[in-house]
Amino acid sequence: MRHDNKRPKKRPRVASHIEAPIAASSTSQQPQHNGARTESEERASAPRAIPGFVWDPEKRRYFPITSRAANGREQQQKQRQQEHVEKVIAAQQRSQQEQQLESVPLLLRRRAGYLPPTVTPSTVRHGGNRDRLLFASLTRTSHPIANANMHSVVTALEIFSDHLSRRYMVAGYRSGVLKLMWLDSDDNVSRSQVLTAAGEIISIHHVDQGTFCYASIGDGQSEGALTFVCCNSGVGEIIERYNTCVLAACRPPEMSPLRTAIGINSGLSVVDMGLGATERIFSMRTKSDILSTTFIGNEYVGLGGGRDGHIRLFDIRVDSARHNRRKGLLASDGCMHSSAIHGLGSDGWAVASGSMDGQVRVWDLRMVGAGQGPFATCVNDLASSSELPAACRLGFDVGHGVVAAAGSDSQVRLWSLCSGRLLRKLPLPASEGSCMALSLEGNAIGPPSVYLGQSDSVASFRCHRSSMYQDSSC
Repeated sequence: MRHDNKRPKKRPRVASHIEAPIAASSTSQQPQHNGARTESEERASAPRAIPGFVWDPEKRRYFPITSRAANGREQQQKQRQQEHVEKVIAAQQRSQQEQQLESVPLLLRRRAGYLPPTVTPSTVRHGGNRDRLLFASLTRTSHPIANANMHSVVTALEIFSDHLSRRYMVAGYRSGVLKLMWLDSDDNVSRSQVLTAAGEIISIHHVDQGTFCYASIGDGQSEGALTFVCCNSGVGEIIERYNTCVLAACRPPEMSPLRTAIGINSGLSVVDMGLGATERIFSMRTKSDILSTTFIGNEYVGLGGGRDGHIRLFDIRVDSARHNRRKGLLASDGCMHSSAIHGLGSDGWAVASGSMDGQVRVWDLRMVGAGQGPFATCVNDLASSSELPAACRLGFDVGHGVVAAAGSDSQVRLWSLCSGRLLRKLPLPASEGSCMALSLEGNAIGPPSVYLGQSDSVASFRCHRSSMYQDSSC
């Protein structure tokens, strides 16, 4: 019996690409004439139709139909995501344009092209060898400037000059007594006057010409006050008083209005005081009592140091509801000390702060980028390098590129605000107690003079021209 051994036809293989069938024919089998092709020849040379694949005549390959569909869906999804991202970015840009520009202080938005403060001959910039030699010429005066035997500690001190080059010194005592003194060029007291305030004098600030203000904390019988005194006529006259319990006070640089930032219990306020009219233009609540305040370069932006160790940035042009109660307008919580901040001072973008545990730090308050809140960076930790001992609210002052801080070891340390280098240690008599008040006065030549209150007396460290010339020639 005969069987036909016929194999079944193979099914086409499913692959990513299938080559087109090419008729196996040699040149010898090609037709000899170049006439029109027959219908059977055209059907033989045309590609086969395979389910799920498509023929590309240019690449002469088969491609799966599903891959093109998937690529199309993926491209549509990417396009929808891109449109969504563009809508979100446009909405954010619209909200930023609608937001008021004063939400971020103009002074703090300039980072790269920020102009440094005006440099005077007595301003210390880098604390190099020349500055150290100049500060080495500071010598203590042979006699105290003020020794009134008031049996009270000097808690505030300020020295200033008017447009006629008359020099004034104002010393405030813990007992609430305020002593106004007229000084000559050699720090001799030519005339003095005693004023009485309610409670301890915590701060004294020069306003303009012969006008100054002082803040008293109050006592159990009467409330404290912020008082402005004019001494141009040869007698100290009170021109305005704002009754409140003041824990700290500061003045903006070179402002004609009597504007002052005051620290109060669990809050901070800014008041404008004129003749017969006092207006509170800004007030914010805080998590802690504000023990120190300072303005930064203008009359709108300032800082407040709290009893909890946090430094708060405020801008009177911004609604107080937008200020955080712990950090104000700062973008981070890192601007702080481990104890209460009793001293603040600024020189342009650099801010120095002193706390009751002996820490003295310098902060850079310039912004890190546009569209963000101000960010405080600690650029120098001064006390760690000079071992400043911890003490409770001792003398602290910033000016002329110098940071001055008193310690419980009867020494006053002077640092360069720009570089953080220690310039000089001024020894004090240990028998007279701690230094509770400091004030720096700039000179036309040489380093700034240092005036300090120790016990109930006021002394000074000044640079004499002869010693300065000898030191500078070395």
